[in-house]
Amino acid sequence: MNKHLKYCIWLILFMIFMLTACKKHKDITGDTTPPVISNVEFSNVTTSSAKIAWDTDELSTTQVEYGTSTNYGTETAEDINMTTKHSVILNNLLQATDYNYRVKSKDYDSNTSISANYTFSTVEIMN
Repeated sequence: MNKHLKYCIWLILFMIFMLTACKKHKDITGDTTPPVISNVEFSNVTTSSAKIAWDTDELSTTQVEYGTSTNYGTETAEDINMTTKHSVILNNLLQATDYNYRVKSKDYDSNTSISANYTFSTVEIMN
């Protein structure tokens, strides 16, 4: 076997080994990038409820932390149905009250993103 052919065979085997090793490394380490949260918004605000919605760049869970300060104090149950379009209805809110909220999403590899703080105010009943 000539020297050039031996070199080509060695190079092909080396490339196969490297591709296999890289694939195994990815399988072991998994995804380490959390979902990117965007388009966070509130809507349908009433005297006692509000809808919170957002998008993520990958399939992930849905959860909202909220309260009357940035300590929040209340969180919705985590919806484990994986989606990129998220929405939650917050109920039993106090009328004419300012609320702080942030959204949370977790991907299949448990990488979690938490948004910045946002605010909305519930409607006051006018007599």
